[in-house]
Amino acid sequence: MKLTSFVVCAISAAALAQVPSPGVPNTLPTINRAVRVLNSDANAASVQTLPENYILSLAVSEKDKPVSEVSFVVATLDFNMSPLDLTFVGTINPQEDGAFLIRYNIGTSIAVGVGNNTQFKSISMSAAVRLRPGDSVQIYKSDERSYRLALTRLADQQKSK
Repeated sequence: MKLTSFVVCAISAAALAQVPSPGVPNTLPTINRAVRVLNSDANAASVQTLPENYILSLAVSEKDKPVSEVSFVVATLDFNMSPLDLTFVGTINPQEDGAFLIRYNIGTSIAVGVGNNTQFKSISMSAAVRLRPGDSVQIYKSDERSYRLALTRLADQQKSK
């Protein structure tokens, strides 16, 4: 009888420990992880795609001299590119007039200071721009750095080679 009472009490205590008490904050950290699987059969119908493949390019210049360029092919409305020194995330939506509305977030860090007193400062920007395939636009310019965004149809680039 004592063993049965002990087991019932232990199971009840374990069950109650799983239910949060009202008015008592949960002190355990919550980890939210969103995973988007593009190739699953169940999710394939929900992924929105562009009418064809496009190349999205972001060119970075310092003091009007090219420093780097990242280019990648996009076929879905969402894009995300994170090379070592840059984060470039956003969406690309076709418009009725043939242009594309590109919403983007860019984050990077830049060196500030001289010599041994150099520090890195994080900068970020978020905006939207309309582009037609084949066009480019300067989306950011400061005293020393500028960013240029370009959109090209993949088929057009392959024809020119």
